[in-house]
Amino acid sequence: MLQDRRRRGHKRAVTLLVAVASCWLAVGVLPAGALSASEQQLLGSPNFEIRPSANDSMLAWSENSRRHPRFFNEYVKPLAGGKAKRLNAEGSRGYNGGFDGSKLIFQQISPQGQSDLVIYDTTTKHYDSVPSGVNTTKWEASPTMSGDYLLFSRETGRRTGFVDRLILHQISTGHEEVLRKLFSDYRQGPFLDPGQVNGDYAVWDVCSRSAGCNVFRHQISTDQTQLVPDRQQEYASSVAPDGTVFFVRSGTGCGRKARLMRFSSGTGELVEALARNRDSFFTFTLDASHFVREAVNCRAGDINVNMTTVS
Repeated sequence: MLQDRRRRGHKRAVTLLVAVASCWLAVGVLPAGALSASEQQLLGSPNFEIRPSANDSMLAWSENSRRHPRFFNEYVKPLAGGKAKRLNAEGSRGYNGGFDGSKLIFQQISPQGQSDLVIYDTTTKHYDSVPSGVNTTKWEASPTMSGDYLLFSRETGRRTGFVDRLILHQISTGHEEVLRKLFSDYRQGPFLDPGQVNGDYAVWDVCSRSAGCNVFRHQISTDQTQLVPDRQQEYASSVAPDGTVFFVRSGTGCGRKARLMRFSSGTGELVEALARNRDSFFTFTLDASHFVREAVNCRAGDINVNMTTVS
């Protein structure tokens, strides 16, 4: 199940697994010291619970079912517990994006195969209008939002693959900047994965057979992009408002020496060394000390959700 490759736009949990398992890498060095981290399981059903995000009081994620393993819906519920609410329209598919305060942005794929972005306000319990010009006839996916900015992928299909553009959209002006553009074969890649926009920073991952998986951090105010130190495979990136980046570093294959990492002030620090056959293919950062993530059991073929606290 975990080796099944998803198609355009909702490919993070499974496609990254395939990309990481197949890409060549150079052996790196494990940092000598580790930060103190604690884990709290937030979701743990037998289903795939993927692409989590959270704010101070709410949790959002996408989930399939045993009956329909390839069909994902978008859910939200209080972090303290309670009934989950499905947000995507009947008959559509929903893939989570991220919170900005009480507003949650996610991807919705219609029964006809059109992929657009949707915004839901967890306080008012109403759907908000998506900024003009964001949704097009193309494939919009993997969104996050922060203040005046949206970060998402816009893909244009071609006969043998698709052109993938990483879009930074400024809401107040409607201006769009293409932070990265590449052509991807549906099966071979390379694959571009939007991470998160938060405050003055945006992060994303690129996986290719030639270069492996790498994480990039972009500062919006200076228009400068930085490669996070490359030691092995780096992926599943997210960022705090102060520019602190959380990501995963691993060897070849699912659960091979996977480590949760924090990048701050120009250096990478070990947050937590995951157990054998454990991995994570998505993180979403709340602040420089808290992030939610996919907790992947590679042997059992299961994906749940954890909250990681760093001190």
